[in-house]
Amino acid sequence: MRRLDVIAVLVLLVGIAASAIGSGLTPKERRPTPDFQNQGERASTLAPSSDEDPSIEMRREIKASDVSGTAFAIAPGVWMSAEHVTESCSQLLVEVEGRFMRGGNLVEHPTADVSIFRTSGSGPALPLSATLDPGQTGFHHGYPSGKPGDVLSSLIGRARVRVSGAVQRIAPVVVWSESQRFPRDIAELGGISGGPTLDAEGRVVGVTIGGSKRRGTVITAAPVSMREVVAQADARPLPARGPNLRPSPNRVVEYGNTLRRDLSVAKVVCLTKPRSRRPLSRR
Repeated sequence: MRRLDVIAVLVLLVGIAASAIGSGLTPKERRPTPDFQNQGERASTLAPSSDEDPSIEMRREIKASDVSGTAFAIAPGVWMSAEHVTESCSQLLVEVEGRFMRGGNLVEHPTADVSIFRTSGSGPALPLSATLDPGQTGFHHGYPSGKPGDVLSSLIGRARVRVSGAVQRIAPVVVWSESQRFPRDIAELGGISGGPTLDAEGRVVGVTIGGSKRRGTVITAAPVSMREVVAQADARPLPARGPNLRPSPNRVVEYGNTLRRDLSVAKVVCLTKPRSRRPLSRR
């Protein structure tokens, strides 16, 4: 199996019925943390993260070859993705109609699987939200196996990821029950890592970082981790307002295609070795 487009972590869910990582950067001390709930959105009904949350074991190995994943715009030219996609890259590239924009100014969360980088431009930015409700529908968009794809899910609850292997970290996450894939024949979700998880208002409530096909679950970085890396990167995300076209279970593919076409969601490629010429052709 080729390494490209394959998810960079193996996830074993432990202790949850439906049952990484940083660059070592230290968040800026005492920086005021942007609050996604100061835009007039209501508070979550999902219980806050706790040390008593179920544990998910995730093993992290050193990246040995090129990988691809997904990123999404949170401000003009500012992208959020999964740290395991963007770490250890000699070149970080965003694919745009068969060509590539170079990414830079990478900022990685010190413990959670979230990162931010910048390019010369992007499509419309997606608003971030911290509101989570048990059972709510989640819309996951990106490039599973390197191709356009989408996943529909429902929220199960909170958990904590414990990472072993090349790094040892603990971070809060949110677990979703997968209900449908688009297209239905998607064999592996690897490549959707770093993609946005949206609520029914079109707001980002998580970053897809892994999952378990056997248990039918998708794992996302928690909103608190998004908030922290935004502060660390001194980014300026949009207020918590969704786009005019909102996602729904009846138009998952339509919505995902709109995000990809408009370059709000993009395929990101991590090259682990320097290249002297165009690295990849469009697939």
